[in-house]
Amino acid sequence: KSPLFPASAVHTHFVGSFITSFVLVLAISPFDTVSTRMYNQKPVPGEPPVYRNLLECLYKTFRVEGVRGLYKGALENYLRLGPHVVLTFVFWEQFKKLNKSYSAWEASRYNKEDST
Repeated sequence: KSPLFPASAVHTHFVGSFITSFVLVLAISPFDTVSTRMYNQKPVPGEPPVYRNLLECLYKTFRVEGVRGLYKGALENYLRLGPHVVLTFVFWEQFKKLNKSYSAWEASRYNKEDST
């Protein structure tokens, strides 16, 4: 157990969800970039498409632009997903804590009624 990050503290949930959202963006950005490029390619009559499938798009992007090309738009993705993930997990943990205390209160209330 860490004294800096106790299991039930709000700041622990905030830091954990911040890290989770960062890892989420790292994992999703290459696929988001590839799918965006596939979607935005314009078919030219008589010409083959620039990308025939997702794997070819991934390969060509990596070959031409390197790893940085796969993470184009990652900051924008984080600015969109980060707050959502952080708020979702922080509120979820707070609602779980509230539900646990309410359940304990309900149980004690019914135990008092049974004993009378």
